[in-house]
Amino acid sequence: MPWCEPCSRYLTLPTLTVEGTCPTCGTKLAEIQGKPRAPWHFWLLVGALSIYLGWRAIQGVAWLLQHAL
Repeated sequence: MPWCEPCSRYLTLPTLTVEGTCPTCGTKLAEIQGKPRAPWHFWLLVGALSIYLGWRAIQGVAWLLQHAL
């Protein structure tokens, strides 16, 4: 967490400007290196959710076909 000496406060990375400066006084505080990546367990959750919802869709179609006939 970067500390801004002139403002006497801590800043989180999302509150910094795109250039990595303090939004109040403009002091350079951090080097921002590209976009942060999503963690691996987020993508694992997305994959598991996709498989689950796909399977539930197949079950829903099968249920509709069974009860429509």
